[in-house]
Amino acid sequence: MPMRTFPESGDEGSLKWGPWVGFQFNVKEDISISQMVLKRDPSGAIKLHAFVGSDTQKSPVAKILVDMPERIHRRQLARNRKANQELHDVLSFLRLNYSGRVDAKDLSCGMDPNKTPDVIARIEGEDLSVETMQLILPGVTKHENAQSRWCHFERITDWMLERSDQLASRLRAHRGCVVYVGFDEEVRRTLRIRPDHMPKMVTDFLASYVPTPDLIQTSEDGLVRASWMPIRRPPSLTAFEQAFGFRLGVSYDQTLTRADLLSEFQRLVHSHDKKGADMLLVTIGTPTREGWKFPSSEIIAMGIRSEPDPLAGCAPTNVSGVAIFDAVHSTVRWVSGSDQILPSF
Repeated sequence: MPMRTFPESGDEGSLKWGPWVGFQFNVKEDISISQMVLKRDPSGAIKLHAFVGSDTQKSPVAKILVDMPERIHRRQLARNRKANQELHDVLSFLRLNYSGRVDAKDLSCGMDPNKTPDVIARIEGEDLSVETMQLILPGVTKHENAQSRWCHFERITDWMLERSDQLASRLRAHRGCVVYVGFDEEVRRTLRIRPDHMPKMVTDFLASYVPTPDLIQTSEDGLVRASWMPIRRPPSLTAFEQAFGFRLGVSYDQTLTRADLLSEFQRLVHSHDKKGADMLLVTIGTPTREGWKFPSSEIIAMGIRSEPDPLAGCAPTNVSGVAIFDAVHSTVRWVSGSDQILPSF
């Protein structure tokens, strides 16, 4: 009989302690908090935790502590993951605009994956050439964004899973919890710790601590920290959860300012403003090519929706229109041009 590692739904009384968890963050800026954003999944695990407010100049700012994505398994429209993601994004956008009257068979990839456009849609005998881009949480460095950060975290979980036969007994104290692990990149660079050494260091750190409610544990060198939250049994268990009996999440401390968000948006729009496309489609909240759907997309959507002119008057020179497809709220907004460039049924 399999060991029950998570309390069943409705069996909250068997949780180890109350549904509380702490996350470490530093406030280097003078921020006035006006709203807390907290999203959970069916197990009770926190998948998004953020504070929204403004700085001393009354400019919007968000403090993001947890952004735990969900992997979406989508119908394959193309073998290549990049092409599959682009086709899905364009199909979702067109179905919203045409009330579902566009089908996957109406779409095809561009002639060259390295050239514009990404997708060609044939609607009522007319071709619509679409260049695509996804707007996700930008990183604290130019080499890191939400997706690259999560890929690094995935490497750690994969390393642990490959050695689960040896590690499961060492980590049995964490069963029934989601363990939120955070890293201090400045410490890692100062100590010159290679990324491929991180999985063992994280494992050794977790093996040395017992889950403690409302307390954040930090390694002696300050590199790794963890906090714990008891959760109910998820509707379905990942391979990691089946092997270890707990879930591993990632916490971090990132401040997203209005200037950061608009700079990233404008940079991406102008880098995708190329000849050969009728329009540029910007998507927020659609799954990445790896299938990850980031809860922080809600923060991104909130920020962009509040801007009357996200392009700051700098219209693209090659495409005829720029549309933002907000999958979080199922809305479309044209920030350059209009939906008049779309073929009519």
